[in-house]
Amino acid sequence: MRWTGKKVGLALGGGGVRGLAHIGVIQVLEKEGVEIDLIAGTSAGALIGGAYATGMTTREITAKVDAYLKSSEFEESAIKSMGLSFSTGPKSFFQKAQTFARNQYYLVKALFSSSILPAEDFQS
Repeated sequence: MRWTGKKVGLALGGGGVRGLAHIGVIQVLEKEGVEIDLIAGTSAGALIGGAYATGMTTREITAKVDAYLKSSEFEESAIKSMGLSFSTGPKSFFQKAQTFARNQYYLVKALFSSSILPAEDFQS
């Protein structure tokens, strides 16, 4: 599909694991022949959009994400402690309370600190 004379911008949102769904969106746009001229994103969307903008394929991005989620770095990171989970089953009252408390903690931390994640998580 050619969009003659039009530029296509892609805005990708955040949302933790839900942000990974952007990989599928980009795959569909590629399949349909839609050329992306501009990419913007926040949080997980910025990570996926940035990787794609550097020339990585969606297959490469998926492989990198999978490798990171299985790595010892992820297991030891603050991101894991935020409750990143692939579980979609029903939650018990305790699990819901735990999730609520964790979310409130990170909300307060985000309001009063320059970053939720320590700088060490971004250094190699």
